Amino acid sequence: MTRFRFEDILKCIHLVDNKSIILNKNDPTYNKIAKTRWLVEACNELCGQFYNVEQNLCVDEMMIKYIGKYSPI
Repeated sequence: MTRFRFEDILKCIHLVDNKSIILNKNDPTYNKIAKTRWLVEACNELCGQFYNVEQNLCVDEMMIKYIGKYSPI
């Protein structure tokens, strides 16, 4: 699939009504991830159902390779 065909298909896919999203950053109910919030909540719910932590888990930050910029999300 070419990049242009993928972009044409992507233009037709809408998961959230843009009219229901608050775009004003000064609004106290503004949410940066409003378009994907439903996906994040669904993943959190499913992870909570199927993953039961029975011990304390720790991730050493030096073991994870990081390439990129800081994201405030």
